[in-house]
Amino acid sequence: TAKEDLLKMVEHPFVQALLRWKKHDYHRSHYIESKALHKAYDGRVHPQWKPWGARTGRWSSAPNFQNWPKYLRSMIIAPHGRMIVGADYSQLEMRIMAAMSGDLKLMRLCAEADESDKLNPQKDPHAYMALRTFGHAYQEAYDRSHTDKDAKEKCKTLRDITKTTVYGLNYGSGAQTVLNGIYDRGYDGPPLTINVIKRVINTYFTEFPGIPTWRENTLKTAVANKKVVSPILGRHRVFPLGQVEATVAYNYPIQSGAADIMNLRVWELYRGLKDIDASAFLIAQVHDAVYVECAEAKAKDVARFVEDTLTVEWSLEEGGPSMPYVASAAISKNWKEAA
Repeated sequence: TAKEDLLKMVEHPFVQALLRWKKHDYHRSHYIESKALHKAYDGRVHPQWKPWGARTGRWSSAPNFQNWPKYLRSMIIAPHGRMIVGADYSQLEMRIMAAMSGDLKLMRLCAEADESDKLNPQKDPHAYMALRTFGHAYQEAYDRSHTDKDAKEKCKTLRDITKTTVYGLNYGSGAQTVLNGIYDRGYDGPPLTINVIKRVINTYFTEFPGIPTWRENTLKTAVANKKVVSPILGRHRVFPLGQVEATVAYNYPIQSGAADIMNLRVWELYRGLKDIDASAFLIAQVHDAVYVECAEAKAKDVARFVEDTLTVEWSLEEGGPSMPYVASAAISKNWKEAA
C-alpha cells in the first residue's frame, strides 16, 4: 500500500477509497486523537510558536498547529464577545516568483489578480494556468460556474491541480512528487495520472518562459557562490562543500522571500495592534496567513488594520520592477471561516 504503488492504480475505485481512508486515518491519529493537541485547563490549545523554525525563516510550531485540515479548523471557536480575524496573502509565492523571474506576463497576471474572482482566468494566475492546460474543459465549466454548482466545483478542482503543481515546482518537486502531494492534500476528484501533471508543468514553462530561465540562472549562481540568499533580509544558507541541491536553489529564494515579507509585516502588526484594540492578540501564523483574536466590537477596525499593515509593495531585485503583495482579511467566530 505504498503511495507510489497505489497511484499507479489510482483509476480503480477501491484504490480511490483506500487513499481517502488513509488521509482521514492520518488526520485522526495526528490531530483528532493527538495528546499534544488536547485543550488545556482554559479550553485553549497552547502550541509553541517558533519564528526561527525553518531554514527559510518561515515559522513552525510544536506541536504542529499549522497543517490542521481546514475542515477541522471549525472546532476552534472564539470565546463569547470575541472574534477571529484572519488575513492571507494573495498568491504570495507566485508573486515572488514573478518578481524574481521578471516574466512580464506572470507579473501582469499577479498584479491584476482579484481575490474575489479567482476562477476567472483573466483575474487569477492559477485559473489562467487551468485554462491553458485544460482548455475547453475549463472554459466550459467556467462559463456555467455562475449558475451551476457542479461546474463551479469542477473549476475549483482544475485550478487546485494547477496551483498545487506550480507550488510543487517551486519546491523543486518532480511530477511524481507533485502527484503524491495532491493526494496528500486530500484530493478525491476524478483519477489523476502523472501525464496530467506533466502537461501542467509543460504549460507553465511554455506560458511563462522567464521561469525556466530564472531557475537555470539561480542554480548556476548558487553553485558558483556556494550559498543561497533570501531576497530582502539576506538570510543565508551556505554550502561550504559546494554541493548545492537544485531543489534548494529553486525553493529557497521563494520560501525565504515569503518569510522575509511575512516576518517584517507581522512585527509591524504586533507593534500596532494594541492601538486598535487593547485586548487583541495574535493567535497563529500559518504559512502566508495570520490570525488575531479581538473584541467583537473592534473586529472591523482590526481587520482593516491587519489588511493595511500586511499589504506592501516591494522590489525583490536591485533595480527590478516592484510587485504588490496584497493581503485580504475575513472575520468569523471560528478559525476555518476566518481566512
